[in-house]
Amino acid sequence: MVEFQNDYWIPLDRNKNMRDKLDISIKDIGISHGMGDPLKGLRTHIAEGASHVELGFGGIGKGSLSGGNVTPETVSKESRKAIKELSRINKVGVSTHASYGVTGFAGFTPQGFSDSEQQKNLNEIKKAIEFAADATEGGAVVIHPGEFPRPISEFEGFEEYEGEKQKGIVNFVDDRTGKILQLTQDIAVHKPVMENGEYVIDKSGGYKLEKWGYKDYLNKFGGEKTKAAEAFYKDYLRNEFEKSEAISNRRRLQANDIKKEIDEVDALIKTATEDKKLKYKSLLEELKNKREAFIEESLAHAKDAAEKKETFDHIKPIKDYGLKRSASAISDAAIYAYELEKKRDLKKPLFISPENIFPEFGYSSHPKELKELIQQSRKELARKLMQKKGLSKEGAKEEAEKHIRATFDIGHVNVWKRFFKGSDEDFKKWVNKEVDDLVKNKIIGHVHMSDNFGYNDEHLKIGEGNAPIEDFVKKMVKAGITKEGPLIAEGGGTDPYHEALTGAWEKLNAASLYRTGSPSKTWEDIEIEGKGHGYTTRHIPEEFGTNKERFKPWSTVPLE
Repeated sequence: MVEFQNDYWIPLDRNKNMRDKLDISIKDIGISHGMGDPLKGLRTHIAEGASHVELGFGGIGKGSLSGGNVTPETVSKESRKAIKELSRINKVGVSTHASYGVTGFAGFTPQGFSDSEQQKNLNEIKKAIEFAADATEGGAVVIHPGEFPRPISEFEGFEEYEGEKQKGIVNFVDDRTGKILQLTQDIAVHKPVMENGEYVIDKSGGYKLEKWGYKDYLNKFGGEKTKAAEAFYKDYLRNEFEKSEAISNRRRLQANDIKKEIDEVDALIKTATEDKKLKYKSLLEELKNKREAFIEESLAHAKDAAEKKETFDHIKPIKDYGLKRSASAISDAAIYAYELEKKRDLKKPLFISPENIFPEFGYSSHPKELKELIQQSRKELARKLMQKKGLSKEGAKEEAEKHIRATFDIGHVNVWKRFFKGSDEDFKKWVNKEVDDLVKNKIIGHVHMSDNFGYNDEHLKIGEGNAPIEDFVKKMVKAGITKEGPLIAEGGGTDPYHEALTGAWEKLNAASLYRTGSPSKTWEDIEIEGKGHGYTTRHIPEEFGTNKERFKPWSTVPLE
């Protein structure tokens, strides 16, 4: 049996599922370069027909081009110049992705916030900025945030594990040291009940206490998480240092009482007979040791109480502390990009582009966090531009919006799906709502596209997973994002790699050529049942060939 597929088409014959929905062309879709030599990658993607290539780096620290640890510094001046010339001659746009291995700019580590870690990551971004200033005409320098931990359940409708809302960790920072302090939400703070200015006594004769959990603090502060978290930890810490103070005072009083006993025994020794003196001296030694132990314990608890009291004044919610550090570092990177852009006289703004990455990477991956990170970083950049460059308030604000713009990755936001407690349709509505908000607030300046099934970022070809890509692309086109820069199709889950690009052309009906898939068009493509693939002969019988007498080229060289 021979089967022919009747699916020949051109862009005039739009896919019935997407007919007239997208006003997009191949110029609006680029491809990310994977690992390896950026110059070779650019050449390859130009040959594949790419109109834009995003050059990324996989290495950090000291690189090695031959060893695969490719960093911006492994690309020589000559290669940078070649990249720029190659893209100019072929009219292909180029953007930059800083090392994928660099994550976070607040300087967060498992031990707490570190100035050294923050500077190390900022230096890696500066390498990418310098490369972009040498090898491109401006555009995005994509960076990976992932600033500090926070529970997934902080967002309505999401939970990392069953019961996270009741057990999740609330993080704080000691602003003197950057050290992380933590409480779980299921810890209760016991507070005394007061009536008419007096502590209430319960039926057992003790003070009546009531339990306060994190939810109670949220209710007290009307859902304001920062205030609720701070009050929660401070009340917990107050209980702890009051407990230490109470133990210290009790041991001090006990030591004082024993001192009285020691004085009494001392007096007895002076008048006692020789046989009783030995007994009293033994008792005296015992009392002195006991008193010394009480004093040591009292001092230890006093020190603990003092340290906790001092910490009390330096507790900050992790978001307040971390976001300030993140905005400072990102604005530093942006002002560096601004300076090099002016120095190199680039055609387009060279902008820093924080990307929404994976939920478990912490703050910045949720669309609302990404929006907040961009807005705070822009404010800090505007302040620095006024202070250091003498720009007006309006001018600084305008430049800040140009030089810090988010990269939104539709594949990354889709992996939030594994934590979502609603239906697939509700998740899609959530994505659309969040994207609309980012567009409205002019947050997005660059786009990554790939597909997955909502669990991990597999970088499948568009349409091969369940990410709501079609709606997303429509919103990007409508918002004019594609006029400012292309949508970047990311490979890695496709083989061959270039199918990330051609697959996007096909799925989005962007290609001004015949179908880029592989429908059966030759005898070799057709499988004959039970006999494998067909075979196309390379020999054309003379009666079916060109008439040599009638067809003569102008050179008069005869055909073989």
